[in-house]
Amino acid sequence: MTNKDALNWLRHRFVKFADFSKETGGNFAIMAAILMVPMLVAAGMAIDYTTLVTDNSNLQAAVDVAVIAAVIPAKATDAEREAIAEKYIRSNYRGIFRNSNLSIIPNASGREVSVLAQASITTSIMNIAGVSSIDHNASATATISSDTGTCIFGLNKTLADTVTTWGSPQIETTCGVHSNSVSSQGLTSSGAAIAKAGSFCSSGGFSGSFSPTPEKNCAPIVDPYASLPVPSSTGCSVTGYRSSNGVNNISPGIYCGGMKITKGTVKLTPGLYVIKDGSLDINSNETVSGDGVTFYLIGSSDFSLTGQADLQLSAPKTGTYAGMLFVSHPDAGTGKDFKIAGGAETKLVGISYFPKQVLDIGGNGTFGANSKFMALVADVIQIRGNAHLKVNLDPAAEGYSNIVLPGKPTIPLLVR
Repeated sequence: MTNKDALNWLRHRFVKFADFSKETGGNFAIMAAILMVPMLVAAGMAIDYTTLVTDNSNLQAAVDVAVIAAVIPAKATDAEREAIAEKYIRSNYRGIFRNSNLSIIPNASGREVSVLAQASITTSIMNIAGVSSIDHNASATATISSDTGTCIFGLNKTLADTVTTWGSPQIETTCGVHSNSVSSQGLTSSGAAIAKAGSFCSSGGFSGSFSPTPEKNCAPIVDPYASLPVPSSTGCSVTGYRSSNGVNNISPGIYCGGMKITKGTVKLTPGLYVIKDGSLDINSNETVSGDGVTFYLIGSSDFSLTGQADLQLSAPKTGTYAGMLFVSHPDAGTGKDFKIAGGAETKLVGISYFPKQVLDIGGNGTFGANSKFMALVADVIQIRGNAHLKVNLDPAAEGYSNIVLPGKPTIPLLVR
């Protein structure tokens, strides 16, 4: 019953009682007066109940909008999400809003947000019986749905062989391989290459042997790292760095003329290493290690990781470049291929991102097996030779959370 229906019903009853008051039979008028009180209370309860139902519906709608808004930001804190939720509830709900309780439940691939909002309505006729207000609440939970399983991702939108293998390499991964190219040959495999993955997808077509068979005409994936900030590259902390025999301790800074690690044991302090106008060349047969490091290539810099060193590098877990191990400015290394040919002891934890560069992966050994979290994103990715490439995409297994991963656009979903 709507408020209007309840009022019409009450008005009708008053008319009837007005007719009863004209009766001269005595007892009938008295009985009518006695019955009026519970009937008025019943009518008041109907009106207040209808108001409550309507108000609760409005509150639920406001909470649904609020929880969606709160779950969308990738790196918001719990306090920031709570502020977002409360803002949206206050903006969309017109009743008496008391408070909201919000809980964040992180998971390996994203996050889940729950909102509980409490509100109150002021009663009308029920107020006569001492019930001045009725409290009620609404709750909702939202999560982020995203195909975050893409670990080998070719960004180029038009070229053939945007992601390609030839020779006799092996790709072995449970995550996805995606080519953004609309070319009929955007994803290719030739020779004796063995390509096995959780999925293969091409925005155009494919040729060659894959397991499973690739999907064609897939929606392009948006580059999730296109808006990464460019660090300052003014001045030089070190010029023309070359490692030496023995132990080399390296600190973050701007390395002009590149960084060449070709001998000695190298230990990198956590932080950002800007490689400016030179090669980042790691071609050592000894130990190179560093936790919480990001290499950012800028200017005429290029990248070559070709040694058989005991290489142990991991990206930061927090901060601007969380999850990013190697990053290249789009204009870096013009016309040069960026090369990786690591050995069995190579462990790269994090994302390698070369937005306008060709990433060439070769060599003769197994590469990537030691890392539970590794993604390769480049304009063009070519895997060749006898390389055995194993790629895993499980950030949580390496202690990372809320890392932006390549995949289809994130979609917030109400789950309850």
